[in-house]
Amino acid sequence: SENPTTFSLTVPDHWQAGTIAVEPADSAPLTTSPATDITDTGARLRGNLNVLFSSQAEVWFEWGDTVALGNETAHVVVSAAGAFSAVLSGLSPNTTYYFRARSLEIPSGYSGTGATLSFLTDAPNPVMTAGFAAFWAVLFVFFLILMIYAAARFGRWGSGRKGGGL
Repeated sequence: SENPTTFSLTVPDHWQAGTIAVEPADSAPLTTSPATDITDTGARLRGNLNVLFSSQAEVWFEWGDTVALGNETAHVVVSAAGAFSAVLSGLSPNTTYYFRARSLEIPSGYSGTGATLSFLTDAPNPVMTAGFAAFWAVLFVFFLILMIYAAARFGRWGSGRKGGGL
């Protein structure tokens, strides 16, 4: 045949119509792409549905903090091949997460699983830690108490003379 991706199939008249999925040998129908927009508590998972054999497909990601995964993102229905993504939030800082793209074609039932990849969430931002916030809260209360003490001890700000002055 001149075009190796084109072929014909002759079936007996008594066969019922159905869907035949043929996977190209030179490309995976579904790929998992590296995560992006990684922060200390979130990331964007990315995948690509390279081939769509049916009229639609559900795409989603499996993910977790072990290679056993254990979580799924929402399933999204697509009607064309192409890139898709999902955003994870509420992750733990400085933790390795694993994920892979998944698909299920409608109505053929052909399923695809991309490779399992991983990413490391960022270390927590020290400016946003609870300890840092507590430090500033204590410092604020200290200066507030100091100002109240000074106002009670010395009267108004300054020497207490009318007209103020420094």
